[in-house]
Amino acid sequence: TTPEQNENTAKLTKEFNIIKFNQFVEESQELGKKGEFEKAYELIKQAIKIFPSNQDAQWGVSSCLNHLKRYKESIDEYKKLIDIQDEEKPENPRYRFEMGQVMIFDGQTYEGLKEISKAMELTVEFDSFLARVGEIYEELNMPVEAEIAYKTYLEKFPFDYKIWKRHGDCLQKLGRNNDAEISYLTSKNIKN
Repeated sequence: TTPEQNENTAKLTKEFNIIKFNQFVEESQELGKKGEFEKAYELIKQAIKIFPSNQDAQWGVSSCLNHLKRYKESIDEYKKLIDIQDEEKPENPRYRFEMGQVMIFDGQTYEGLKEISKAMELTVEFDSFLARVGEIYEELNMPVEAEIAYKTYLEKFPFDYKIWKRHGDCLQKLGRNNDAEISYLTSKNIKN
Protein backbone atom coordinates (compact mmCIF):
# COMPACT_ATOMS: atom_id res chain seq x y z
CA THR A 1 0.00 0.00 0.00
CA THR A 2 1.06 3.54 -0.65
CA PRO A 3 1.48 6.21 2.03
CA GLU A 4 -1.55 7.97 0.55
CA GLN A 5 -3.66 4.82 0.90
CA ASN A 6 -2.48 4.39 4.49
CA GLU A 7 -3.39 8.00 5.23
CA ASN A 8 -6.87 7.54 3.72
CA THR A 9 -7.42 4.33 5.69
CA ALA A 10 -6.35 6.04 8.91
CA LYS A 11 -8.67 8.97 8.19
CA LEU A 12 -11.62 6.65 7.46
CA THR A 13 -10.92 4.65 10.63
CA LYS A 14 -10.84 7.83 12.70
CA GLU A 15 -14.11 9.07 11.17
CA PHE A 16 -15.73 5.67 11.74
CA ASN A 17 -14.58 5.69 15.37
CA ILE A 18 -16.00 9.17 15.93
CA ILE A 19 -19.35 8.10 14.49
CA LYS A 20 -19.43 4.91 16.60
CA PHE A 21 -18.37 6.81 19.72
CA ASN A 22 -21.15 9.37 19.23
CA GLN A 23 -23.70 6.61 18.64
CA PHE A 24 -22.72 4.84 21.86
CA VAL A 25 -22.88 8.07 23.87
CA GLU A 26 -26.24 9.15 22.41
CA GLU A 27 -27.81 5.72 22.86
CA SER A 28 -26.47 5.53 26.40
CA GLN A 29 -27.98 8.93 27.21
CA GLU A 30 -31.35 7.89 25.80
CA LEU A 31 -31.34 4.68 27.84
CA GLY A 32 -30.37 6.67 30.93
CA LYS A 33 -33.36 8.97 30.40
CA LYS A 34 -35.56 5.85 30.40
CA GLY A 35 -33.93 4.57 33.60
CA GLU A 36 -32.24 1.65 31.84
CA PHE A 37 -28.88 2.23 33.49
CA GLU A 38 -27.44 -1.26 33.10
CA LYS A 39 -27.80 -1.05 29.31
CA ALA A 40 -26.64 2.57 29.33
CA TYR A 41 -23.55 1.53 31.30
CA GLU A 42 -22.66 -1.20 28.79
CA LEU A 43 -22.90 1.26 25.89
CA ILE A 44 -20.88 4.00 27.57
CA LYS A 45 -18.15 1.45 28.31
CA GLN A 46 -18.03 0.76 24.56
CA ALA A 47 -17.56 4.48 23.93
CA ILE A 48 -14.72 4.59 26.49
CA LYS A 49 -12.96 1.77 24.62
CA ILE A 50 -12.87 3.97 21.52
CA PHE A 51 -11.74 7.20 23.25
CA PRO A 52 -10.51 6.34 26.77
CA SER A 53 -9.68 9.92 27.74
CA ASN A 54 -13.00 11.50 26.71
CA GLN A 55 -14.32 13.27 29.80
CA ASP A 56 -17.96 13.19 28.74
CA ALA A 57 -17.87 9.41 28.37
CA GLN A 58 -16.03 9.06 31.70
CA TRP A 59 -18.69 11.24 33.29
CA GLY A 60 -21.33 8.93 31.80
CA VAL A 61 -19.62 5.95 33.45
CA SER A 62 -19.58 7.74 36.83
CA SER A 63 -23.23 8.68 36.50
CA CYS A 64 -24.38 5.20 35.43
CA LEU A 65 -22.54 3.59 38.33
CA ASN A 66 -24.24 6.03 40.70
CA HIS A 67 -27.69 5.18 39.33
CA LEU A 68 -26.85 1.48 39.61
CA LYS A 69 -26.07 2.14 43.30
CA ARG A 70 -22.48 1.02 42.75
CA TYR A 71 -21.37 4.01 44.80
CA LYS A 72 -17.76 3.10 45.56
CA GLU A 73 -17.03 2.48 41.87
CA SER A 74 -18.83 5.71 40.95
CA ILE A 75 -16.76 7.67 43.48
CA ASP A 76 -13.55 6.19 42.04
CA GLU A 77 -14.60 7.26 38.55
CA TYR A 78 -15.47 10.78 39.73
CA LYS A 79 -12.06 11.01 41.43
CA LYS A 80 -10.41 10.18 38.10
CA LEU A 81 -12.38 12.97 36.44
CA ILE A 82 -11.45 15.45 39.15
CA ASP A 83 -7.79 14.47 38.91
CA ILE A 84 -7.69 15.30 35.20
CA GLN A 85 -6.26 18.77 35.35
CA ASP A 86 -4.57 20.86 32.77
CA GLU A 87 -3.95 24.53 32.30
CA GLU A 88 -6.44 24.92 29.47
CA LYS A 89 -9.34 23.22 31.24
CA PRO A 90 -9.83 24.01 34.91
CA GLU A 91 -11.66 21.63 37.21
CA ASN A 92 -15.31 21.08 36.40
CA PRO A 93 -17.06 21.70 39.75
CA ARG A 94 -19.99 19.53 38.67
CA TYR A 95 -17.84 16.39 38.96
CA ARG A 96 -16.91 17.25 42.55
CA PHE A 97 -20.50 18.24 43.39
CA GLU A 98 -21.93 14.99 42.03
CA MET A 99 -19.19 12.95 43.71
CA GLY A 100 -20.12 14.59 47.02
CA GLN A 101 -23.73 13.54 46.55
CA VAL A 102 -22.67 9.97 45.75
CA MET A 103 -20.51 9.95 48.89
CA ILE A 104 -23.56 10.95 50.93
CA PHE A 105 -25.56 8.10 49.35
CA ASP A 106 -22.68 5.78 50.23
CA GLY A 107 -22.84 6.82 53.88
CA GLN A 108 -19.72 9.03 53.70
CA THR A 109 -21.80 12.04 54.75
CA TYR A 110 -19.09 14.30 56.17
CA GLU A 111 -16.70 13.65 53.28
CA GLY A 112 -19.52 14.21 50.81
CA LEU A 113 -20.46 17.52 52.40
CA LYS A 114 -16.81 18.60 52.21
CA GLU A 115 -16.68 17.83 48.50
CA ILE A 116 -19.96 19.63 47.88
CA SER A 117 -18.62 22.67 49.76
CA LYS A 118 -15.47 22.67 47.62
CA ALA A 119 -17.59 22.58 44.46
CA MET A 120 -19.80 25.37 45.74
CA GLU A 121 -16.74 27.55 46.35
CA LEU A 122 -15.96 27.33 42.62
CA THR A 123 -19.39 28.35 41.29
CA VAL A 124 -22.82 29.67 42.22
CA GLU A 125 -24.42 27.02 40.01
CA PHE A 126 -25.29 24.79 42.97
CA ASP A 127 -26.48 27.44 45.44
CA SER A 128 -30.02 26.07 45.38
CA PHE A 129 -28.61 22.88 46.96
CA LEU A 130 -27.77 24.82 50.14
CA ALA A 131 -31.28 24.06 51.43
CA ARG A 132 -30.54 20.33 51.15
CA VAL A 133 -27.16 20.85 52.83
CA GLY A 134 -28.99 22.50 55.73
CA GLU A 135 -31.37 19.55 55.95
CA ILE A 136 -28.46 17.11 56.02
CA TYR A 137 -26.81 19.07 58.83
CA GLU A 138 -30.12 19.06 60.70
CA GLU A 139 -30.35 15.27 60.32
CA LEU A 140 -26.82 15.05 61.72
CA ASN A 141 -27.94 17.19 64.68
CA MET A 142 -25.56 19.97 63.68
CA PRO A 143 -27.80 23.04 64.06
CA VAL A 144 -24.99 25.61 63.82
CA GLU A 145 -23.94 24.33 60.38
CA ALA A 146 -27.59 23.90 59.32
CA GLU A 147 -28.40 27.48 60.32
CA ILE A 148 -25.44 28.79 58.31
CA ALA A 149 -26.46 26.78 55.23
CA TYR A 150 -30.07 27.98 55.50
CA LYS A 151 -29.01 31.59 56.05
CA THR A 152 -26.75 31.50 52.99
CA TYR A 153 -29.51 29.87 50.95
CA LEU A 154 -32.06 32.47 52.05
CA GLU A 155 -29.74 35.31 51.05
CA LYS A 156 -29.99 34.00 47.50
CA PHE A 157 -33.56 32.62 47.57
CA PRO A 158 -35.43 34.82 50.06
CA PHE A 159 -38.97 33.70 49.17
CA ASP A 160 -38.76 30.06 50.27
CA TYR A 161 -41.13 29.99 53.23
CA LYS A 162 -40.36 26.35 54.06
CA ILE A 163 -36.67 27.12 54.53
CA TRP A 164 -37.47 30.23 56.60
CA LYS A 165 -39.36 27.88 58.95
CA ARG A 166 -36.49 25.38 59.08
CA HIS A 167 -34.10 28.27 59.68
CA GLY A 168 -36.30 29.31 62.59
CA ASP A 169 -36.22 25.74 63.96
CA CYS A 170 -32.41 25.80 63.93
CA LEU A 171 -32.29 29.19 65.61
CA GLN A 172 -34.66 27.96 68.29
CA LYS A 173 -32.44 24.91 68.95
CA LEU A 174 -29.54 27.33 69.33
CA GLY A 175 -31.47 29.33 71.92
CA ARG A 176 -31.83 32.33 69.63
CA ASN A 177 -35.59 32.63 70.18
CA ASN A 178 -35.98 36.27 69.03
CA ASP A 179 -34.21 35.49 65.73
CA ALA A 180 -36.31 32.33 65.42
CA GLU A 181 -39.51 34.34 65.76
CA ILE A 182 -38.38 36.64 62.95
CA SER A 183 -37.76 33.62 60.70
CA TYR A 184 -41.14 32.10 61.60
CA LEU A 185 -42.90 35.41 60.92
CA THR A 186 -41.08 35.77 57.58
CA SER A 187 -42.15 32.23 56.65
CA LYS A 188 -45.76 32.97 57.55
CA ASN A 189 -45.81 36.25 55.61
CA ILE A 190 -44.37 34.65 52.47
CA LYS A 191 -46.76 31.69 52.66
CA ASN A 192 -49.82 33.93 52.99
